[in-house]
Amino acid sequence: MTNLTFSIVIPTFNAERFLAETLDSIEAQLDASYEVLVVDGGSTDRTQEIVEAANITTRWIDLPGRSQVAAINHGFSVCSGEVLCWLNADDLYTRGALRSVHRFLKRNPEVRFVYGDAVAIDAEGRFYGTRQHVRSANSEVLLREDPIVQPAAFWTREFFDEVGPLDESLDFVFDYDFFIRAANVATLCYLETDLVFERLHQEQKTAVGGARRLDELAKISQRYSGTNSPPESFAAEATTTWLLEAARSARGGQWGEARVSLAKIARPVGRPHQLAGRLAALCIGGEAGLIRASLIRNRLRGDLAHRRALLSRQSPPLKDPSRMSSSH
Repeated sequence: MTNLTFSIVIPTFNAERFLAETLDSIEAQLDASYEVLVVDGGSTDRTQEIVEAANITTRWIDLPGRSQVAAINHGFSVCSGEVLCWLNADDLYTRGALRSVHRFLKRNPEVRFVYGDAVAIDAEGRFYGTRQHVRSANSEVLLREDPIVQPAAFWTREFFDEVGPLDESLDFVFDYDFFIRAANVATLCYLETDLVFERLHQEQKTAVGGARRLDELAKISQRYSGTNSPPESFAAEATTTWLLEAARSARGGQWGEARVSLAKIARPVGRPHQLAGRLAALCIGGEAGLIRASLIRNRLRGDLAHRRALLSRQSPPLKDPSRMSSSH
């Protein structure tokens, strides 16, 4: 049985802080067949030096001035593997991740898109448990939320050619848009195993997207469901973001822009406990506090889920009161 070759595209721009560790995580996939394409947007740091010093063979592609999504599309257009994926320059594969995906695809040749779980880590590599929002998804679920961690997703070359390239008009949620289009073409298979370490930190695009990210989420909703506001699971994020934008405008004396930001909070603001938690984190730690709170919340949710699972296995079955006889 021949092995499937993975084409791993790594878009980079001034990625020296984490890139060596990312490449090391690919090197650790000892029993996998892969090619690595590092597509750089014109880095001015040690990114290229780190790539050239890596212990794995990589293909360096320099595309100065190009966006992240354009870099990924270019990588996919020139790669040669049967299975495609992209790994951000700050994320890591778990040991044996590619082997798990390869085994699943070989056993299920009809599958064209598979994704798995991700472990949350911070900038220093500290662990915060498996991401709790990941679950089985279809086109209906994806209209409300995004339960897929992008670096834990893999698909076949033929499937990518059918779905089409990533939307280069988007800068922050092009992966989410791709997943929705993918779900409209085929079943997205959820493999319940940790495939990546997803690094959450203040410099990542999700954290710095702010109002532009929300505008893109609204654009996605308009495109696929006809509504002009972010999907419902992003409501708490939208509320805190627009409040933050309004505060910034007000501090600068831009009262008109502040009113515009406040007016965009026109839909339910999300679950009360989610909104309260985000507002508290924002007040205590600023924007960095939101990332820290997200990591801690994920770990607490994971601990709670683990304890519930233990209790469900250890607790005796409940007796049916209707079948209990009286002894007196």
